[in-house]
Amino acid sequence: FVAGSVLIVALPHPAMDFVRLVICDMDDGFCRAMKQHLAAAGAAGAVELLQARLDELDWQRGDCAVWPGNSHGLETSGLDRAFLALLGDIPLETVRNQILQRWGEDGAPVGTAMLVPVHSGGPSWMVYTVVYPRTHGGPGLAMSAALHSVQETKQSAVKKTMLTKASEPSIRSLICPGLGTFRGSPDVDDAAHQMADAITEFLGPEAFAKPDKLKGSSSSSS
Repeated sequence: FVAGSVLIVALPHPAMDFVRLVICDMDDGFCRAMKQHLAAAGAAGAVELLQARLDELDWQRGDCAVWPGNSHGLETSGLDRAFLALLGDIPLETVRNQILQRWGEDGAPVGTAMLVPVHSGGPSWMVYTVVYPRTHGGPGLAMSAALHSVQETKQSAVKKTMLTKASEPSIRSLICPGLGTFRGSPDVDDAAHQMADAITEFLGPEAFAKPDKLKGSSSSSS
């Protein structure tokens, strides 16, 4: 996994206060397309463009990694190997077992997301989102599933904190590569468009209404 552009988007959603979404990819074309589509959705003021490697990202600010994978939880790509090096074998084995238990040999449908804890010293969580085999709407479905999986976990943590008065671990930030893309892929613009649409639909238009306020929220949470 080599250096790529990283888009940091503050997510001041009622259910995801002070959560950051980091979209990282080694394909410059994808990163440019992602920036353009987020800007077209009115989110340009909330986006900061950086250069980073997956293994160089600050996991104090990115405590959950999105792993785009296939219906059976099998290692088939260079990105899979990069995540295995970062997270270890256990998270993917957990995902594979969940898939077998729930969907059997047919595998999980595209747009499924599974959140599992990680104890490798990197991110504390991993959300495995199924984007392969390729389908027309796969990147958008996978992005939406990942966001909703994090939202549900944060809501659960808040409820437990209210009931027990004890602090519950929660997800503060999410790092996600391009979904359904690969180096040299002719479909990066479409994937970026679908991902940007899923992000803006999840947040709602009011989330990007005041870009200056969003930047302030981002900095105040660090």
